[in-house]
Parts: sequence; C-alpha cells; structure tokens
Amino acid sequence: MVLVIPLPRSNLASPSYITLNSPNGGETLIAGEYYTIKWEISEDFPFSTAYINLYYSIDGGKNYTFIDCISAVFIGEPGYSWKVPNVISKNCKIKVTLVSKCGGIFIQFYGSDESDENFSIAYDQLYFAKDGDIKLWLQDTEATLVHIPGKYALYPYATSAGEKLAFVQVDREYDEMLWNTSEIWIADYELGSMTKITVNDIPDIEPAMSPDGKKVVFVRKEGEYSHLYLAEWVYIPLTHDYALQITQLTSGNHQDREPCFSPDGRHVVFSSNRNGKFQLYTLDIENPDIVLNALPAVPPYTTKNQRNPDWSPDGKWFAFCMEYGGQSDIYVADAWGSINTRRVFQITSTSEYEISPSWRPDGRALAYVVMEDIPDGYSFELWKMKLSMGDTPSTISNEMLVDLGYIPWEETFTLGDPCWRKLEGLRIIQTELKGRVGNYVDMSMQAIGGVPPYTWGIDGVLPGGLHFLNGRIYGTPTEAVKEHHVILNVTDSIGLHTIKDFVITIRPEHDLELLTTGDFLPPAVANTSYSAYVNFGGGLAPYEVNIASAIYGKELPPGLQWSSIISGDGLTVHLYSHDGMPPGNYKIKVEVIDAFGNVSAGFYWLNVINIDYWNVRDIFGKEFTVGVEGLPEYPLDTLKGWLTVKIKARGIEKTLTINDIYTVHRANGLLHTLVLPYPENFDTWKSVFNPGESTIIGNITVTFSIDGNEATAVQEFPIHRYMFRRDRGFSFGNFHTDGISWEDFVDFFGNWECCFFGDVHLPRPIPATIWGFGSGKMSKGMCFGMCMTANNIAEDYARTCFEEYPNLPHAEERNWDLCQPDEALDEYIEKQHWWQISMEFIRVCALEVTWNYGEWAKAVVDAVEDYVDDLESSKNPDPLLICMSYHHHGHAVVPYAIEYLPDGRALIRVYDPNKPFNYKEESDSNSSIYVDLSKDNSWTFFMGYEKEGNKTKKIVWKNGKIYAVPWKILHGDPNLPGALDIPELSILGTASLFGLIFGGTANISQVTDEEGKTMFTPEGEINTGETGIRDCFLMPSMGNEQEFLLGCASTNNSYHFSVVGADSGNYTFYSMPSMSMMNGIIADTFKNSSDRISIYPKNFSIEFLAHDSKKFGYKMIKENNESGKIFSINIKTGGKGGIMFQTDSDGNAVTIFNNDTKTNYDVKIEVVGKEKQKFQSKVVSIGKGERHRIAPESWEDISKGKIRLDIDKDNDGMWDEHIFLQKEKKKIPGFEILLLIGAVIILVTRKRIKS
Repeated sequence: MVLVIPLPRSNLASPSYITLNSPNGGETLIAGEYYTIKWEISEDFPFSTAYINLYYSIDGGKNYTFIDCISAVFIGEPGYSWKVPNVISKNCKIKVTLVSKCGGIFIQFYGSDESDENFSIAYDQLYFAKDGDIKLWLQDTEATLVHIPGKYALYPYATSAGEKLAFVQVDREYDEMLWNTSEIWIADYELGSMTKITVNDIPDIEPAMSPDGKKVVFVRKEGEYSHLYLAEWVYIPLTHDYALQITQLTSGNHQDREPCFSPDGRHVVFSSNRNGKFQLYTLDIENPDIVLNALPAVPPYTTKNQRNPDWSPDGKWFAFCMEYGGQSDIYVADAWGSINTRRVFQITSTSEYEISPSWRPDGRALAYVVMEDIPDGYSFELWKMKLSMGDTPSTISNEMLVDLGYIPWEETFTLGDPCWRKLEGLRIIQTELKGRVGNYVDMSMQAIGGVPPYTWGIDGVLPGGLHFLNGRIYGTPTEAVKEHHVILNVTDSIGLHTIKDFVITIRPEHDLELLTTGDFLPPAVANTSYSAYVNFGGGLAPYEVNIASAIYGKELPPGLQWSSIISGDGLTVHLYSHDGMPPGNYKIKVEVIDAFGNVSAGFYWLNVINIDYWNVRDIFGKEFTVGVEGLPEYPLDTLKGWLTVKIKARGIEKTLTINDIYTVHRANGLLHTLVLPYPENFDTWKSVFNPGESTIIGNITVTFSIDGNEATAVQEFPIHRYMFRRDRGFSFGNFHTDGISWEDFVDFFGNWECCFFGDVHLPRPIPATIWGFGSGKMSKGMCFGMCMTANNIAEDYARTCFEEYPNLPHAEERNWDLCQPDEALDEYIEKQHWWQISMEFIRVCALEVTWNYGEWAKAVVDAVEDYVDDLESSKNPDPLLICMSYHHHGHAVVPYAIEYLPDGRALIRVYDPNKPFNYKEESDSNSSIYVDLSKDNSWTFFMGYEKEGNKTKKIVWKNGKIYAVPWKILHGDPNLPGALDIPELSILGTASLFGLIFGGTANISQVTDEEGKTMFTPEGEINTGETGIRDCFLMPSMGNEQEFLLGCASTNNSYHFSVVGADSGNYTFYSMPSMSMMNGIIADTFKNSSDRISIYPKNFSIEFLAHDSKKFGYKMIKENNESGKIFSINIKTGGKGGIMFQTDSDGNAVTIFNNDTKTNYDVKIEVVGKEKQKFQSKVVSIGKGERHRIAPESWEDISKGKIRLDIDKDNDGMWDEHIFLQKEKKKIPGFEILLLIGAVIILVTRKRIKS
C-alpha cells in the first residue's frame, strides 16, 4: 500500500538536525536493485531518541511516497538499504525527516532534508551479440533487437539511455563471414530508422558512440594494421543541415582496437600494441595526436595484454581484461589522477577466459563474457558480477545470464560484446510477434517506466485472422507475412506516452520444399533451344532464385537462362535457352530462398548431347564408331539402355545395335564412343544413287532417353559412292586443317621404325640419300603414301597379312592413336612407303609430263577409263594414282570410277586422303575431278578450304600439271625378304638420261644456266616458259613448299649453272651420271653469294667455282650389289677460284684438281652394306695447280688398311709422289646412316613454284 503523508509544519523556527548525503542528485539508480540512503544527524541534537521517516518522489519533489520509518540510533555510519521501486523517472528525489516517533499524535518535528538535485531511476538494458543478431536483456527477458537475414550483426554500442545503437553488419555466405563487407550502422530508436555510415570494401569494426549520439569512433582494419576513425555529424550552414564527416584519428604500423567513450564524450580509451604488448591508452577527441598511457607503464602491467576497456558511468574507473599465459581476468583501475598513482585491482581470478567487461549504468556491477575451449571451437556465456565499489573494489556475487553459443576455431571474432545501458522513460517491452498460418497466437503487451494503468492503441492493419484488444493481439492467422509493421502506442496514468514500431511475422502453413525429384533434368541437344521446369512448394514470396554449377571449377553451360513463376502456394523455375548450349555433362544447382531465408535446392544433371564425330574405323566394314558428347558418367551397360542410334537417308532408316561403349576424358569433358555394326556395307542405299551422283545426304541420330524425357542429336550423314569400295574406312585430316601430320600418319600405320632406319637395317646409300629429301617433306603432305596404303590394304594379298597379325590398325585398343603393329607388319608397311625413291617415277614425270602440256588432262582420262574398264571386267588391274599440281602445291588421289557428262566433260571419281569419311560433302565435285575434253588441259578439283582472317575461302585447283601414275612403280614388292630391298633404283634402260636433284632452294635466290636462262621468276615461282631452265620441275608428291627440285638431262652433254644465295644456309646439288652412282656438291650460302657448278656426265666429274670464301663439300656414292662406297671431301675456299672432282667409273678413287689458292681438305671414306667401315683423315693440304688422287689400297678393310694419296704438283699428268693418309686419332662418333640422311635433308623454303 502506498501511503502519502503530508509533512507536519512547525511554527517554531528551530534548526534542522538532519542532512541527506545520498542520493543527493545526479545519480542513476536501477529499478529493483538495493541502494543505501545515507544521512547525518548533527552532533548537537539534544535528544537521545528519535526516528527518521524516508520518502521518495518521481516528480521532482511535488509529491512524495513513504518508504519507511526507522530509529535514528545507529551503530556505525547511518543508512537505509532501499529497494528501488519499478518505476522510471529522471526527476527523482529522496526526503528524510527527523521526528520524535513514527506514529500517533503529538509528533515532534526536528528537521528534514531532501536531495539537492534530481536523480534518475531507470531500468538497466544490456545489449549483446548472439546468433548473428543484436539481442537485448531487459527485465530478465531476452529479446531480438537487430536481425537481418543473410547478415551478421556484431559489436553493439549504445548511447547512455539507449536512444541510438551503433553496431557492425557483415555479409555471410554459407556461414562464412565476408569481412570486406563489414560496415558501421546506426539504429535510431527515437526516429525508427537504421543508417549505414561507412561504405567501402575495408573491414570497419568495433564502433563506440558518444553519450550524445553525435560521434562514432570505430576501428578500420587496413591490412595487418588497424586504426581509429571518427565519424561525426557536422552542421553545414549553407544547407542548414548535418553532414557525415569521417576523419582518421590514429595511424602507424600497429593495431589500435576496442575504443570506448568517456562519460563526458571528450576522450576515448582504447587498446593498442603500438609499443609491443596491447596496453590501454587515451586520446582527446579534439587533439587526437596526444595519446597517453591509461595505466602505469610498469611491470607487471606491461607484461600482459590489456584489452576491452570500458569507462565507468561516473568517469572514475576503467574496467578491462588482462590476458597472460592462456588466461584472462577482469580488472578495475583508477581512471583519474596522476598516471603513476593510479591503482589497479584484480576482480576475478579463475581458470576461465574472462573478457569484454561493461559497466552497469549505476557503476555497481559489470557484465562480462566467459570464453571456454570446446572440441570444435569456443563456447561463450554472458555473466553479471555485482561489485562493492568502496576504497578497494571487490566482488559481491556472480550470475550467468545467457548462453551465447559457440564459434569454430577459425573465426576471428567473439560473441557477447556486452554494452550495459539504462532505460529512462516509458517504453514498450515487446518488439515482435511470431506465428504460423493456422496456429492460434495470443500476446499481451507490457509497458515499463510509467505509472499504471496503461491505455493501449494500434495504428496499422493486422494480418488476416489477428485482432487487437486492450494491448492484446490474438487470433488464428490466415495470412503469411514477414516483418509486417504496425505502430503500438501506450499512455500511462500520469500522461506519459510512447509509441513503438511492432513487427509481426507469420510463417506460411508449409515451409519451402522441393517438389521436383530425380537426378536428371530433361536432356538437351547442343546448340538447340531448350526448356525445363523445376517446382517448389510452400514458403513465402518474394523468392530469390539462384542457379549455379554444382561441379567445382566448372561453369554453367553458356546460353542457359532462367525465370520464375509464382503459382499458388509455390514457385516454378523455368530453365531455358533460346539459342542452345554447348555440349557437356553439367550438374545444375537450382536453389530457392524464400522471404524467411529458408533454402531449398535441387541438384540435377543436365546432359547437353552432341554427335562429335562418326567414323568408319574397321577396314573390312565390320563396324564404325560414333563419338557423343554430353552423356552422363554412368555404367556403360546402363547407358546402352538409354541410347538409340539410327541412320536415315532417302526414306530408308536403320536402327543400329550398340555393341560397346568406351570413354575418353578430354580437356572439355567426357567423350563416349559408341561402337556399332556397319549397316550391311551400306548396300541398302547402293541402288538409290542417281546417275552422276556422288553423295546421298542423310542423317545419323543419337537419342538419349532418361526419366521419361529424351533428346535427339542429329548430324548430316553423307553416304558416298566410295563407301562401296574395299578401301573405305580411313580417316585423315581435312585439307583446311593443314592435312594430317607426319607424326599422326606414322602413328596410324605403326611407329617411327617403320619409316626410319637404325643399325639393324642399313639401307643402300643412294635411296637413303634421296629418301632424306623425301623425309624432309613428310610433315608437309602424305597424300601419296595414304593413297598407296589404302590401295594395298584393299588388295587380297594384304588381307592375309592382317589376318595373320590381328593387331592391325583399327580401334580395338586405342581411340585416336591406333594399335601398334608388330615387327612383321612394320616391315610390310615399310615397303609401301618407298615410293619416293622410285627413279621410274622420276622418268615418267620427266618424259610423259614435262613436254606434253596440252594432253595432260586427256591422258589422265584415257588412263582412268582403261583402268575402270579392266576393273569392271574383273581383270584386277593395278590401281592408278592421279598426281596434280597447282602453282607451288602438289597432291595425289586414287581414281575408282569415271562418267561422261552431257555437257562434254568427264567426271573422275576419286578417293581423296584430304577428305575423310566424315567430311561434309557439299556437292558431287567434292570428290571428283572434272575434265573439259574440248580444251587443252582444262580440269578442276575442289581441294578444301583455308581461312583468311575471319573468312573461309574455298580452294579450287585447275589447269595445272596432272598425270596418272601406275601404282606398281610407286611401291616395292611385298614378297621380297628384306624390308629395304627396293628394286626401282635403276633407270630402266634410259641410259641417255641422268637425274638432277637440286635441294635447299630456300637458301637460293637464283640459278642460271649457260644460256642465261633462270630457274626462278622475280616473284620466286619456277620459271617454266621458254626463258626458264627446262629440265627442272616440281615433283608434286613433295607437298606445298619449294624445297627440292627434280630434273632430267642427257648424259651426252655438259651443263653449267650459276647459283646466287638468298640467305644463310646451304644447298645440295646431286647428279646421277649412271644408274649406280650419285655425286654432288653441298655448299654454304649467304646473301648474294655466287657459285658456279659445271657437270660432265661422261667422265663422272663436277667442277665447283666459288666467288667467295666459304665451306663446301663433295660427295660421291657408288653402289655395288649389296654394298656401297661413299667418298666425302670438305673444303673451305680462301676466295675466288675453283676445284674439280672426278670419280672413277667404278667408284674406287676420287681425283681433286685445285685451281684455287692453297687450301686444306678433310676426307672420309665409308663402306656400307652388311658391315660398316669408315676411314677419316683431316687437314690434307693441296696447293694451287696441284692434282690429288685418293684411293684405298684395299676395300676389304679400309678402317685398318692404307689410303694412298698420289700427288701431281704441276698437273702435267705424271704423279710426282705419293703418301699414305693417317687415320684421325681422335675418336669421333660413328657416322650412322641417320646422320647421313640428316645431312642432306634441306631446310624448308618459302619460295613458290609455278607449274
């Protein structure tokens, strides 16, 4: 019962014998806590007994409420322990009266006193961080103050009465803190606003707000350092408004942390490691350059880390923690007086890690955080400690308030960060109402800080199903809402009034869930439009839809788009692509987040299929393969049941059985190769070709069916006439992709040993030398070898070889790189590639082509017609190769049919190794040569495409050299016992001709004969007119670079050539004066170097005249049945002059005549065959006008025998003396045949040859 007693008045002017000491004004008392009311009775009080009446007022002394009446007799200091009532007021006073007795009549009044100024009674409100939110502990109740989905709120710091709150907000992604998004926010609870005051990608943390709410000091982390910054609102007279201004307060290579304002707002205390350990410092906001120690800078304080300072409300104390030895305790220290006299008191001493103290607004208690190690991280608890703040502060009691949860070890922040403030004035406690559609709710509002009874009101519309009556919200919600705002208002009995923004959240009847089950989205076809749907139910709009790749490191398929449609109580996500997506096996994450932050996601495979290639692989027509991209990585037997392959053309459709599937991992994903039977050799379509038609265009389809959905990839499938031949099934690179490389070619047919030679097989020296020229061309074009091998394998004798050795080159074990043949098959294939050294081929080119221009194309038609006639008559003729050249290119194809068209042209159908089986045929001309019989040498052939920048250019050859070559002169006899027994080395009775082999033309600018005719035009083309050297022409099998020229000339004549160098390098000039001998010059070149070469076939001699100092060499090769002799002589000329080399007809000796200045030469003699022998001697001197003859005394063993050197000093035909050459003592590596070949391979030229 509250009793208001009017104080008696006395007419006597007696003095007051009592004085009130505390609370006397300015204090803050916490409602519900006990405080001591203190007073003094003057020593001259005349009575031995008296009583004291105690009163309190909440309206500044206008009215008083009785507290108690007690005896005035005390032992010790007088005082009364008063439990402060649960009211809130800033206008409170205490009054004490000294009376003779507590009740009754005739009470004598001895005096009274009241508080000089008003003090405050307030509720305490404790802010702290928990679960990513800012929480409030008020009246023993935990409430959520700041909650933002997808964000973390930390480091709360409020003004003294809680009108404003500063805090940090950080983005989080999958529970990971994104510290670069850490910014400072201000919540104003008087205005109901929330404002972000920092915007950057640098972490801003640990704000501290001044008591008046106009300044914020915060920490900005800059790399490994951190500094204090000041944000304040500055008045701008020009705009009559306030603007936010941010200023840096501290700097340096250290960390400044955890600022806290003084009660007057003029200073800040903070923790810094600027001098090593973290210590407490203060700075003046107006003069931030002055930083002072807050505690004595002496041990033991300087040996420990001082952290988390908080300034007491009366400004007299610092509370902080000191960390040392894996332990942290709470300390209190003086915050005033001389630095060296300040006292430090340890308040706690436990095994727990105690941090982050915060003063209660009355300065008589601390909130703090207890942190403890747990298996996965750290746990945190919020505690309250009551203090006795006498001369020596001490602990009265401890109490745990809240379990804050835990964080993993790797996190760099703490939970809690308590901030204790007071609550003054009328406030509404509740902040929000939560419920679910269909579930009854009932909440009665509560107010504090006023005088009941309270009158309640509400502004705003409640969600469906809810009602408001006398501060009570109740009902069964029918509408889901998130953070629906209404305004509550309340008025107490003495007229105090307040309003509050109240949040209502009603969750839907069903939470968000995924409805579309299964592992697969409907499959798609590459580069084709696509559509699929994924359904979700429940949740509350708006929904956020996120589509991402569920495979680490792999992006979503380009072209995939999505949209969403809200339908009833759910959402449909539409995945689509207008222009299609590239092939691949993608895993898609479809994630939906509703308004409440609930997440539901589905993970689906999206298979975008594409037919990457198809390829007839088996040469006998048993099966072919189809490469499919985008299929799932499932067991192959399971995949077979999901796939269907069909071929359709001209109304005929075949469904093929999948015999096998194998996979290849490529950089851009997985490739499945389907192995299928060859559909009846395509004979089904053989009868539907029209006359003159080369190709039927059909379709090959692969259908992938999964979970009731399917996708069908389609690719054009050309069925060619040549598919009905036995040589089908070989796939080589397209022309516009630079053809197939030499490496890929030999890999298809075997390994390198099938075409190159080591010590086991010693080739005969002449073909080996010419082979050296050819092998230098291999990387430029292998059309001849491809055509030959295709024909050979199609022949019956080859079938036996492959049946005997079943590891033939098809796709039994390898995909792109086929099986390696064994030694016997190596030998067989090796024989097929000696076509390049056939001198009969050289003779045919020279005699039948060079001098018959007008009849070239017609002769080809005649030859092909004879061949086809024999073929159709079952005469089994030897196949033909058609060789053609255009400008500086050469190519070879295999004819297999001929037709005569109504327009007078002949159509020759060919097998073209540049166009593989899966080549897209555009017209009949793609694999045909058209010959106009009414004109001289008029023909066309489509070669392919080449790129010019971003454009593709079609290449058509026409009207160049063309001739048919019998296949039999291009390869060796497969029945011969040795792989290198090549019979075509003779000139076959053409003794009146000899071959010219001129290599290394890339380093030559011009060659001129004795009549002044030139080999090259000014443009670098071969000069083929009357003004050019008639005997030199390009052999078209050698690819598309001018590297080596072949010619024919009479052995009855002598020839003279002048050679001018183009750049640094060398060239080779060989002649064949007989079928078993080659001799020639290998000479260095440089720009404008000048040489003259004279050839005398009758006496087997060559004269070389150099106009410059240079190195050159002479080589003679003579074959004798199963062995060969090789002379090599190397000379360096000293200037203008010449040397002639003459060889005996049997190759036993070489004679040298020096018409130059005295010089030296090296000599090397070799014998090759079943055994190898070599003799080498260096620095043999020969004077001007001298003649030397070099010959072994015996060829049986030249490595041990004597090499005789006869010398004719004056060139009178008489040998003046002889000596025996000394074998070089220094051991040098054996000059193996591979090095011999390498020495004569000529560098690639860039000159073009005009046919």
